[in-house]
Amino acid sequence: MAQASQCVQGENCVLPDCFCPTMKHPDFTDVKQIPQMVYFGFDDALNVLVDEKYSKLFTPTRLNPNGCPISMSLYISNQDTSYILVNEYYNNGIEIGSHGITHTMIDTAEKLRTEAGEQKNNLATEGTTSY
Repeated sequence: MAQASQCVQGENCVLPDCFCPTMKHPDFTDVKQIPQMVYFGFDDALNVLVDEKYSKLFTPTRLNPNGCPISMSLYISNQDTSYILVNEYYNNGIEIGSHGITHTMIDTAEKLRTEAGEQKNNLATEGTTSY
């Protein structure tokens, strides 16, 4: 019997919601058919300057092979952020995370709680009440 923490395809991990990590891909006869994942993650402020760049990269017509739009994750810090833009990105399906209030060095658990917690509060309340 498999350990509780072990991923067992078809038992505690069922497609399409779960696929156990493996280096053997029996469903693909050609290595070029193996799905790939590219992750886009950006941090710091979201404002009109970076919005211009992101809008060029992440256009509505730039799609994955399955027809879904490409996306990104943004880790937002407070300084120079337009929370109206944050809300627009969130409402368009972009993943939003807390980077922190400042760019201070996080060297204690208390500093981590403060930085992440205050920025989480900003993300939830600034620019909108729809989060």
